[in-house]
Amino acid sequence: MHRAKTIISVLVIALAFSVFLKPLSDWEHIKKSKAQTDISMLIAAAKAYTTEYGAPLQEDSRAVIRTLEGDNKRNVVFLEIKPQNISKDGYFLDPWGTPYVFNLANPSNLWAYSFGKNKIDEGGNGDDVASWK
Repeated sequence: MHRAKTIISVLVIALAFSVFLKPLSDWEHIKKSKAQTDISMLIAAAKAYTTEYGAPLQEDSRAVIRTLEGDNKRNVVFLEIKPQNISKDGYFLDPWGTPYVFNLANPSNLWAYSFGKNKIDEGGNGDDVASWK
C-alpha cells in the first residue's frame, strides 16, 4: 500500500510539473514570435522611411528609433513602439529586455536580430532571433 501511494505521489508530482512547464514553453514561443514580428516591423519601417525620404537611416540605433517613431522632417510615424518596449536610454527592447541589434543604413541589406532567451549576442546564431533566419 505504501509503495502504491509513493507511485501515485510521484505521478501526481510529474503531472503537476509538466502542466507547469507547458505554459513556460508556450510563453517562450510567444516571446520568440514577438521578436520576429518586431524585427519584421523594424525592417519594413526602415524601407518605408527610405521610400519616403529617398535616403537610408544613418544614425545610431537610439536615433533611428526616434526617427521611425516620428521625429523626422515630416513627423511621419513609420513604427509604433509601446513605451514599455523602449529602455530608459532609448533602445528598442526585445521581449527578454535586451536591445535589438540592427543596421538599417544599407537599403539593399537591412538586418536586425535579438539576443534571444539567453541574452547573449551570438551574432544572429544560436537562440538569437534574426531577420535572415
